[in-house]
Amino acid sequence: MKLPVVESQIQIRFADIDMLGHVSNSVYPQYMDLGRVDFFVELGKTEQAPISVVRSVSYDMLREITLMDKAKMITWCSSVDGKRMTVNANIFVANSCVAKGTTVLVGFDEKTRRACALPSHWEASNTPENAVI
Repeated sequence: MKLPVVESQIQIRFADIDMLGHVSNSVYPQYMDLGRVDFFVELGKTEQAPISVVRSVSYDMLREITLMDKAKMITWCSSVDGKRMTVNANIFVANSCVAKGTTVLVGFDEKTRRACALPSHWEASNTPENAVI
């Protein structure tokens, strides 16, 4: 099963803005979390996703985002293999990519508190054309 590609609108809040008048670097991972929630909600319309935990997060800020910008995010899975999956999120303002991020997730068994396999029938999403930088 191909995993979904999800588009999310980002509500930029006054509290997201730092003293320089743009979105603080600490807020980008929060936006990526929201996109990942939307990704798993969409996946949940098809099947129940197992529990996963975040192994690593990385992101690049390519251009600033300001309070009045209209921002959207495209979230998709670029790879899934065994216990690990990589979820990408690119943020756009006026059709220009302003940030890109990657989150590596690992399947997690609550009883054993150890990594576990993700569903073997999951396939990475096709990289969406509108998410290419």
